[in-house]
Amino acid sequence: MTDSVDQDSLAQKGIQSEDQEIQAYITVPDGSYTKDGELTFTLTAQEYKTFPVSPVVTQGIYKCELKVNKLGNFNFGVMKSGLVIPFGMNGNQYPYFKDCMFFHSNGSLYQNHKTPAGNQQIKEGDVAAIEVNLAEPKTAHLFINDVQQPVYMSGIPDKVQFFFNINFPGESVTVLSLRKLNVPNAKNISGEIEIKWQ
Repeated sequence: MTDSVDQDSLAQKGIQSEDQEIQAYITVPDGSYTKDGELTFTLTAQEYKTFPVSPVVTQGIYKCELKVNKLGNFNFGVMKSGLVIPFGMNGNQYPYFKDCMFFHSNGSLYQNHKTPAGNQQIKEGDVAAIEVNLAEPKTAHLFINDVQQPVYMSGIPDKVQFFFNINFPGESVTVLSLRKLNVPNAKNISGEIEIKWQ
């Protein structure tokens, strides 16, 4: 009985007691990749390919989690709503670099030609997640195998879309989940480094 009263009390205050799973989907043109199910993509030829994870997120805390099945040149980040990075290009190239940020598998964060290092490298088999909190100061934090990484971004746009970029034949990624969170998992940690979106 207490549980239902607590749930009702939370609902009256507009607070959800559990994270909300969001149906993620990826829409990209045909190209040199294979698709296993709806959310696993494997490259069959070398070419930068950006895979935006829909829907666009706004107002709240969201976490997108994916698994690196086969590692090559892997980037995982968020882009300003409406940005399209065509196949053959990546988020560190003109004119896209000002409207997206990403964590590279080498441990660096990239945005507008800033490339601070300090995060753990993402390895084959790792589960990587980005948590965005769209309340001020609007942050994006990286987690690798559930461990929060120290280099993060603040000042991200109000509406963003998660994405990943892969480049080499055989490189493969699976989107595991997209969730709206009730409370953030990201905390203040020792040695954290804030990078501001510019």
